[in-house]
Amino acid sequence: MEHSKQGSKQLSVRAIEAMRPGDKVKTDGAENAGLRVSCGSSGLKTFTYRYLSPETGKLVQVKIGNFPGVKLAEARLELSKMKELRAKGICPKAERDRQLQAEKEAKAAQAEAEAVAAYTVTDLIEQYLTEVIEDRSVTDLRTGEKKRVPGARKPKGQWEVRRTLHNDVVRVLGERPAAEVKRKDVVDLIKEILGRGARVQAGNVLREFVAAYEYAIGLERLPDDFPNPAWMTLAPQVDTVVLLSGDGDFDVLLERINVDPGVRTEVYGVESLTARSLIDSASVYHPIGENLLL
Repeated sequence: MEHSKQGSKQLSVRAIEAMRPGDKVKTDGAENAGLRVSCGSSGLKTFTYRYLSPETGKLVQVKIGNFPGVKLAEARLELSKMKELRAKGICPKAERDRQLQAEKEAKAAQAEAEAVAAYTVTDLIEQYLTEVIEDRSVTDLRTGEKKRVPGARKPKGQWEVRRTLHNDVVRVLGERPAAEVKRKDVVDLIKEILGRGARVQAGNVLREFVAAYEYAIGLERLPDDFPNPAWMTLAPQVDTVVLLSGDGDFDVLLERINVDPGVRTEVYGVESLTARSLIDSASVYHPIGENLLL
């Protein structure tokens, strides 16, 4: 059903040019039945195709384009293509919407891939330091006032973590895209540190690097299924991970570690100061009495 009588007078360029705001919609005839032209209040003339959708059985109208940017011959050609789709049981408007959605998703995927590629190890480390480890200032959205949020480490510890990560991780891998770092890159880094006889430093670097990657993955700066190269370096060497912290930001790390059935996770912390999500993520939680705090 094309909503135009077969054999009726066909549209002409002159007739379209003569249309004025308020004129009735003009329709094409013969094999071009279904093609319509309307003139809006601003004088803009628009080609549309009205038909019954073969997918829903409902009356549908789809825009073809504006005259004279789209010529009458071009509108008829587009109409012919849409009729071919209908003959195959495809609704032209629904198909166009599906294509637009696919293009939108493809652009979003490309933008995400570009963002991941531009996210370097330095970016990853700085985000971890400034958003997790170090004190930061946030603005209350209701009052507009700024307030200080303590970091996960005491001031001296904040400085130590920053020095540790910058002196080794950023120095060696800083310019690399974080998504391109492999287990071998981390192994080589740790070997270099061990080669200096700095065993404690090597352990600290590896621990913080694991946490930095987990934080980035949790923020979706890297794909959710991205294999943490620092953890892949650590995992074969341990059967138990012990965390002395109540910071809920580590819950994602423990959840990923628990995927390996050969590794046990234990958390030690003061219950009133330990995030419930962290307690729930650990294989075992050991409460520390507040009387033991200094």
